[in-house]
Amino acid sequence: MNGPADKPWKRLQELAEARRDETGRALASLSSQRDGAQSKLAMLVEYRREYEARLARASQDGIDAERLRNYRRFLAQLDQAIEQQADQMVDAQSRVDVAQQQWRGEQREVKSYDTLGQRDARRAVARQNRIEQQQQDEYATVSRLRKLARPSR
Repeated sequence: MNGPADKPWKRLQELAEARRDETGRALASLSSQRDGAQSKLAMLVEYRREYEARLARASQDGIDAERLRNYRRFLAQLDQAIEQQADQMVDAQSRVDVAQQQWRGEQREVKSYDTLGQRDARRAVARQNRIEQQQQDEYATVSRLRKLARPSR
């Protein structure tokens, strides 16, 4: 009787598991990149808020036109950086979404091989049970025939 390792689909299952695991590692890396982009975006937004508060305080205290232009120019640069970082964040999330879908598909494939293995194992158990039942039936028949063949005393 062939063992589970002798099944032709077993190698396919191993390959599917390897692909799933590799995609999982890539997904983890992409998630980390996305989280980094998200942190950077949050930092830029917070820095802009703080810088805007500085401008408001400086305006209350009185600010010359040159410093006001510098504040506004820097705030415009921060807005541009925030917009670029938000775009990067959206791109990073899209890559994560694609990788998640790919991982789920590969996980389904692995599960289908697991199901195949479970069915095969159940069939093997049923086959073994039938063989054992046959052997018991044969033993019972032989025992009965021997009892019948013995001369009575």
